[in-house]
Amino acid sequence: RMEQVVNDILFDFSVKPRLSSERGNAMLISSSIYEACKYYTLFQKTPMNGKCAVVTSYNPQTRDITLEDTGANTETDKEFIYNNYNELLNDVETQPMVLH
Repeated sequence: RMEQVVNDILFDFSVKPRLSSERGNAMLISSSIYEACKYYTLFQKTPMNGKCAVVTSYNPQTRDITLEDTGANTETDKEFIYNNYNELLNDVETQPMVLH
């Protein structure tokens, strides 16, 4: 199902003038952070690679996954989210928040 949603969005970007001209944008709302990360991963395997973002309030913390129990070569949903965010934020330099 998620693959079909991605394919439908890619189709719209190829046929809708505002989107195909690369002057428009779109927003996909998901039901969870996990689902948002899955969509992001799927879009990275398409021509939209590098043109998508995930916006959430999630702040990856090691404690989120330290008690996760997995079998060999498997990843829990929490680990998937944590690993995905670490990859996304790999090149982001943290800056202190300035309040005015």
